[in-house]
Amino acid sequence: MSLFTTKLAVIFLVLLAFQLINVQEKPAAILIDSFQYSNSEDASLRIDILRNVLNQAPDKGGYIIVYGGKISKKGEIEAHIRGIKQAFVLKGIDYQRVPIMKGGYREKVAVEFWVLPEGVDLPKLTPTIDAKKVRIKGVSRKIIPYECCF
Repeated sequence: MSLFTTKLAVIFLVLLAFQLINVQEKPAAILIDSFQYSNSEDASLRIDILRNVLNQAPDKGGYIIVYGGKISKKGEIEAHIRGIKQAFVLKGIDYQRVPIMKGGYREKVAVEFWVLPEGVDLPKLTPTIDAKKVRIKGVSRKIIPYECCF
């Protein structure tokens, strides 16, 4: 190895080490709540917690993922999303600051609340049930109360 090549290799290693030392860890999304949907009162309390977290961190955004259950009603995920948005309006939360995504399907209806520092990657969707294995129920002819909203 020539002296020039050795010097070049040393310079390269020094620059690489400097770069590794100065690399700042990218902030990560913070999962603040993950729950299986049970009723609107419980979900409403959880939205209050999300609102409080966002109020204490005005520089951060929120992100919500809604998962349908293995046995779902037609339009159920969309109904939950509408219910969350409706609750945001009632609670004075800017829902444009908190995007809501369909996450696919899990064993039971589930919701995740995330807080996103600036510049962070969005959380990955983590469905556990293939959409082909989900049983979608249609609308019944008789009126059945369906609690969909938060």
